[in-house]
Amino acid sequence: MYIDVFFVMSGLFLIKGLMEKKKNPWVSVVSRYFRFIGSFSIIIFYVMFVSMYTGDGPLWQRFAGREQQKSEKSWLWAVLMLNNIIDSQFITPIVAWHIPCDYQLAVMGTLLYVLWTKNIRMAKFVTVLVSILSLIVPVFVTYWHQLPAMLLPDNIEKLFDFPTNEMFLKLYIKSYSRGVPYLIGMAMGYILVMYKPVNNRRILSKEWSIILLSAGYILVFKVPASASSWCHSNDVISPLLFVAFSKMMLSIAVCLIVGAVEYGSIDIIRRIASLHIITVLSRLTFGVFLTHALFIQQNTYSMRALMYHSVMTELTYASGVAVLSFTAAAFLWLFVEAPLNNIVNLVTSSRNNKVEEEIGDQEDKLIKNGKEKIIEGVQKRTTTINAYTKY
Repeated sequence: MYIDVFFVMSGLFLIKGLMEKKKNPWVSVVSRYFRFIGSFSIIIFYVMFVSMYTGDGPLWQRFAGREQQKSEKSWLWAVLMLNNIIDSQFITPIVAWHIPCDYQLAVMGTLLYVLWTKNIRMAKFVTVLVSILSLIVPVFVTYWHQLPAMLLPDNIEKLFDFPTNEMFLKLYIKSYSRGVPYLIGMAMGYILVMYKPVNNRRILSKEWSIILLSAGYILVFKVPASASSWCHSNDVISPLLFVAFSKMMLSIAVCLIVGAVEYGSIDIIRRIASLHIITVLSRLTFGVFLTHALFIQQNTYSMRALMYHSVMTELTYASGVAVLSFTAAAFLWLFVEAPLNNIVNLVTSSRNNKVEEEIGDQEDKLIKNGKEKIIEGVQKRTTTINAYTKY
């Protein structure tokens, strides 16, 4: 469930960027695509041509070979940001569904933003309609296909191959199942733009800041923790209620935390979030998300004996995956993402400058024509007055 936190923040940053930077929204959509596709293409290439030769073991050929075959069948849809819709049973690596899902929601959010700038009345209707559908459709799909409310493996085979899980294919990876967190994130982004935290800092007292922050963190941990009791209930309604409202409650909890930090009187959290090291690590989160699954697969598929589990071994394993993922993400950022972002920004900024120059020329022309008409009108009026006076 915690993946929804990323969708909330993605919607928040989308609307915040569109409203503050005043860029052409479709240029932002194109820029977003190229920000994703660079590192994503490297991962696809690695799975297709390299990963098969990086390990060994009794399970390696079976599982690693299968990932390679999946990649060969789905790489085109992955590049087109459609692999969570078309041939989704061939998604690899397992986390690759998140990228097209986020991009599709970004396109939806951009369309809503453009509509709000063109026709507010129609925008209100469409936004309400999209919100209602985002709430109802996951419930309907869950009920119609009799899916579980959570993504759980039915057997040990599906623990290694989630794309064979019906719930994963029909609900978990679809963009309509993530619409509620994204829309709530957009709403929070709108609030942050309209009521800038810089101008409204400490508007909440310390008591209210603590209350909102505590409520947010309690919900963030309580909603996923209560999933088991809701999802394994004997009645039909409880799992459907969980599907309908769990994402909403988690998203609201995240927004409460953001609001308490931005508008509250608790400075320590804001100072920690503003640290330079946090900013640097946040740049690498996309690469970490992409690469961590590869390191987990590498370790799992090359096992030759049963794993021994203890607190120390789990900490060591998790720390190792984190370090390797951040290291790989740093290389992706330095040699793929940053250069590609700079090229895209250079192209789009030059295009924006041309458009702005054309608009400026048109405005100057209109002003010049307006001035000429005013002068012409004044001259005619003066001539008429002089003729009348002479008469």
